[in-house]
Amino acid sequence: MTGRQRIVQELLQRADAAAFIGASAWKAVRRDFPGALFDQWLDGLQVLLERGAPSSVVLGLVRASPATARQIGAEAALALAGSAAFLFQRAGAQAAGSMLAHAPRVAARLKQTDAFHVWLASLRELAHSAPGCVELVCDRSDTLLSQLDAHGFHAWLVAGLTTAGSDPDKQSGYFSLSDASSIQVMEQESSDVRLSFLERRLQALVTGLWPRSRRRFTCRGAPVSTGT
Repeated sequence: MTGRQRIVQELLQRADAAAFIGASAWKAVRRDFPGALFDQWLDGLQVLLERGAPSSVVLGLVRASPATARQIGAEAALALAGSAAFLFQRAGAQAAGSMLAHAPRVAARLKQTDAFHVWLASLRELAHSAPGCVELVCDRSDTLLSQLDAHGFHAWLVAGLTTAGSDPDKQSGYFSLSDASSIQVMEQESSDVRLSFLERRLQALVTGLWPRSRRRFTCRGAPVSTGT
């Protein structure tokens, strides 16, 4: 028996794990993480177990991994285990579980691997500075990402850490979206996202009309070349 096979065997022998994971969940993991990817997934699981994560977090990883992989790819979904382990250590089991519960929906919304990694990195940054707010932000990620792209989400989060400092009440108010400044920053970042999208569309239009243009078009007032 290999070391990785032993991980699975030991996990399934745990009375609190064998009962709730179930064969269908493991089949889903094996299906969506084929070949060497399954070995990498087991490596991540081993890290989570070594950190002492409870069965609820382990189950969250088992359930979230295939669902996230189907949305954004298995390689991107491999990052879940490391992030869950970090969040568990810094912010607790509920924070880690909340991230895992929301990961498939976030992956479906973001669609791109880099953007998904930005979301995970943002949560780790939050866990480092305001661990009590990780669950709040996870629960609101879908709402935030309906207005913001991943970088806008990160900018909103950093603004909250700067604004609230180490005050737990201010942190809670900002990251729960109940503080006016939180809404203002979200709206500003959302406007920037829409403006960036408009710039790209207009740039594509100008490039199509004047393909020889050497000067970049911007809707913030920079000149537009006519190709002459």
